[in-house]
Formats: sequence, C-alpha cells, structure tokens
Amino acid sequence: MTSRDARRGCLRALLFANLSALHQCEKIELLAYHFQKVEDMNLRSLRIFVSVMELGTLARAAEALNTSQSAASRMLHLLEEEFGVALFLRSRRTLTPTVEAEAFLPEAIRLLSQVDSLPDFFEQLREDAPPALRIICHQRLVNGLVLAAIAAFSRDHPAVPVKLEVQPRRDLGRRVLQDHFDICVSALPAPSPDVDVRKIASVRLGVLLPADDPLAAQARIDTRDLETRDYIALDRSTVVRRRVEATLHQQGITLRQRHEVSTGASAYRLVAEGLGFTFADAMALDPELGGRVCLLSWGDGPEISYGIFRSPSGVPHPMSEAFEDILVGIAGRLVGTRP
Repeated sequence: MTSRDARRGCLRALLFANLSALHQCEKIELLAYHFQKVEDMNLRSLRIFVSVMELGTLARAAEALNTSQSAASRMLHLLEEEFGVALFLRSRRTLTPTVEAEAFLPEAIRLLSQVDSLPDFFEQLREDAPPALRIICHQRLVNGLVLAAIAAFSRDHPAVPVKLEVQPRRDLGRRVLQDHFDICVSALPAPSPDVDVRKIASVRLGVLLPADDPLAAQARIDTRDLETRDYIALDRSTVVRRRVEATLHQQGITLRQRHEVSTGASAYRLVAEGLGFTFADAMALDPELGGRVCLLSWGDGPEISYGIFRSPSGVPHPMSEAFEDILVGIAGRLVGTRP
C-alpha cells in the first residue's frame, strides 16, 4: 500500500467512523457520498482536467499546478483510462474538449470542492459551532439589498452566523458549480442553468444624477436630456451596460462617455462627487448616498430582474427560508418607494 493510499484510507475511516456520532446527518451523508465517488480517483488528475478546461491549454494548467507538461499529460491519460472515455481530442500540441469533457466539468468542480471543504467541515464539528448561512452575491446588490437583509436577519436570529461572499457576475457561475453556498442573490438570468430561481423583483433602470443637477428637479428623464452630460459607464461585462447599449442603439443615440468602471458602487460614488451621471436602479443603489444623488425615471428604460436560488446539493440550511423572506420583503420596499 502506498502512503497516498494509507492517507486516503485513514481519511475514509475517519469520515465513516464519525457518521453515527455526528448530528448534521444530511450534510455528512452528502460529504460521504461525494468522498466515496472520488476515493479511488487520482485527485491530481482531476485537478489537471479542471485546470485545462478553465485555462485552455495543458501548458497553462501545468504551470498553475506547479508540474511539468509531460506529467500533466500522463495524469490526463490516467483519468481517461480510469473512466474509459476520451475527454480531449489531441492534435499535435492542441487539446480540444469532447462533449463528454464539457458534461463532466461541472461534476468535477463539485467533487473537488467537496474534497477541499473537508478540513473546514471537521473544524466546524470540533468547535461545535452552528453552521454559517453562506450567501454569495452579485456585486451590484450588496449595498442596497443584501447588507440590509443580513442586518435584519441577524437581529431576528442572533445565534446564526452569516458568511457573505461578493463576486462579479462573470465569476458567479463557477461559484455555483463549486456548491459552497446556501443562497445566491443575482441579476437574472441565473449564472447557472442547473438551479431553481425564485424571482424577487423586476425594476426599470433609472438615471442617477448629482442631487444638485438642474435635471434632478424633473420627474422623468429623456435620453436626449443626457447627450451633453458626462456619462459614467459600467464595463461591457455587466448586464446593465449591455441593456443600456441595446436601448441606446434602438433610440439612435450616442452618449458622451467620460469614465468607465467595473462596479455600480464605483459609478454611484463618482456621480455623488459630481463627475457625471450613470444608470442605476433602486435595488442596487447604496442608501448611504441618499441626499447626494437623485434617481429619476428614464423614459422606457430597460427592466432588470433579480432572483435568489439555493444550493443545488439538496441540503438546505435550516435558516435559508427565513433569510429569503426577509430579502424579498426588503426588495419589495425598495422597488415600491423609488422610481
């Protein structure tokens, strides 16, 4: 028996020996299930596979995992031989993922995520601490919605810890696949197709202006009113930027872009400093900027929908529903009290 087999056997014995003595039965059964699926798999090969799929080349994957290309290639072959399936089509130095590889990637990410989470899981058991409610969130919704919901939830349930992770939308899909969350809050469509979404609100984009801008006295803004003003745009990876550009294209209008930022919070603060205007909605606006900015209706501006969804693992946190209800209530008040 190799030292690797011995370590793997010890961990497997530890996991199953504790099953009868531990209280979080559903979560433990899930971890046991995932561990049993990977116990005989070369985890190094699995990490190489995921890295190649994400980074695009064997060379980049090998460098990321601090190994040689020849060793990485051998590990990929071992993985394919173990499952009896071709994961890549090989032509000289090029690896092209097969349909099977694309289908396997989400499961591979989940399996590695479960294995990597075992130390934290047992640490929590040793401390006998209640499990944290793990929330991942689209950056856009942190200040206006999610932090308010966490504050209200913590007042109602002070014994339940919360772990908040903020991600740009482009990274949310991978975090969902890793399944290290209980609730995700995001603009729709959902960043992963394998989740059940609970829609919480739809709201039209408005125009955010400095509070002392002469246009702030109007109840409604037409795009033509903005042509001579400096526009603070979000970058093109964001849902808002794409929706705004589609609307401007339909209207045949080009705005005078002065600045570009990657997050809504940055744009809102630049507006508060008097550097221009941007597009925003009531769900995303930082309440601390009240009095310094003004959100006005924007003609027939595009609509943004938001939703929440739980981990697809089928093991919900016992307080997920309570948090969701608080979140939905706050979202309703935000949409109802602002344009």
